[in-house]
Amino acid sequence: MEHAEGAASAAKRRFARQTSAAPSQDAKVLVVWLERMEDRADLPLEDLLSETLTGAETHAAAPSPKEAFLILVQPLSSGLLKVKMQGPQSK
Repeated sequence: MEHAEGAASAAKRRFARQTSAAPSQDAKVLVVWLERMEDRADLPLEDLLSETLTGAETHAAAPSPKEAFLILVQPLSSGLLKVKMQGPQSK
């Protein structure tokens, strides 16, 4: 009997979509394959970001490298992949 009451109680609950307090905005995510992680220092990030403009952006300029998400992928000799993720820098 307790199981039936619990199921009825669960059916009455409403689940709301969680929303963030931060305003929604487009984010640029770059996935970069590197032979060596040290090559990150020579990555032409500004040039790559300028190529990501689609025309649908609300601003005309390319996003700053500080606003982009990077996923850096490096193959290891073992056959595994080393993945490093870097998010936008805080203000």
